[in-house]
Amino acid sequence: MKFLYFSFVLPHLLKDDNAAVGGAAVQWKSWIKGFRGNGHEFGVLTWKGAEKYIDKNLDFDIVECYKLEKEKKKWQLLYYQIPKLYVAIKKYNPDYLIQASATYQTVILMVIAKLLRIPFIHRVAHDTHVDGRISTMVEKKGIFAYKIGLRYSDYIFAQNSYQFNELRKKYPKKNIFILHNPFEVTTKEAELLPQSSRHYVAWIGNFRHMKNLPALVKIATQMPKIKFKIAGMELNIDKETKVAIEKLKEMKNVEFVGYLTRTEIKPFLLQSIALLNTSLYEGFSNTFLEAWSCGTPVVSTTNVNPDQLISKFNLGQIAKNHNQLSQALKIITDYDEYKYQKLVLRCYRYVLKHHSPKILASKFSLLLKNKDESI
Repeated sequence: MKFLYFSFVLPHLLKDDNAAVGGAAVQWKSWIKGFRGNGHEFGVLTWKGAEKYIDKNLDFDIVECYKLEKEKKKWQLLYYQIPKLYVAIKKYNPDYLIQASATYQTVILMVIAKLLRIPFIHRVAHDTHVDGRISTMVEKKGIFAYKIGLRYSDYIFAQNSYQFNELRKKYPKKNIFILHNPFEVTTKEAELLPQSSRHYVAWIGNFRHMKNLPALVKIATQMPKIKFKIAGMELNIDKETKVAIEKLKEMKNVEFVGYLTRTEIKPFLLQSIALLNTSLYEGFSNTFLEAWSCGTPVVSTTNVNPDQLISKFNLGQIAKNHNQLSQALKIITDYDEYKYQKLVLRCYRYVLKHHSPKILASKFSLLLKNKDESI
């Protein structure tokens, strides 16, 4: 099979620069590894000049379309961007066109795919994109465009059961599948650090309302003897988050380490006692997979426990609500060396077994093949 995935962010991840990249980019880097491992052709549809910018030997294609303009010109979407996308997709001629995240590009790429008679696949990136909460994250025009694109997608791949069930209610006759996120584990079991070499609780995320930094203020206050290290940067910062950041900066047991590149995240998590998640909601957090691949357990709430994996496989601790997160975290920090090491190994081996890019990509392509053959 030949796949083409649209992303203007992935080149930054491939370059590993300091640009903020979302979970979708991290996820699709692993998907590409899996598809290529199964012998499929793969291209990334992105901005003109990206291949030179990345400047690496890749085993997949970089398909360039249009230049990134610093200033948006009136009507450039219609007379410049869309035609360039059409030409690039037509020239590459993939068997499937893939897009993720809730944006206006969903409908644009869906229409181009229809015109070129190429099946269009949408990969859901977040729980809020399938229910009413999307209005808190995407402007009205974008929501309308996204929903049209979603409605006329040939296939939709959900990250978890919640997304699948919500989509099934809306589109009962559509081809909708569930596949958890893949993750390429680069850590060796021998590299996993013991409890004595882990010195702080990690928090990773962009600073915005959804990540719920006020909850982190409360937890750090309740646990003054525990060191907290915060990795991330400001993104569409709101007043409540700004106030929380100022409070955290004043606390002696809290340290801001700034935005970390992908190569910096691994050692950061390897030395962490646990990854603390305070988010109000997520989809399937790639940060969880990164943590588990380092043997680092995750402490989260029932709101962010995709398909109950943390509790089902005992990969950390789950609190009923944000007020009980400090109690859940204390359970982990109070473990003795032996019990903690068993948890480390369990987290690490879980990712190896259940999130292999090659196995999940094989399932992805098999679902498409079986569905297409039945039509």
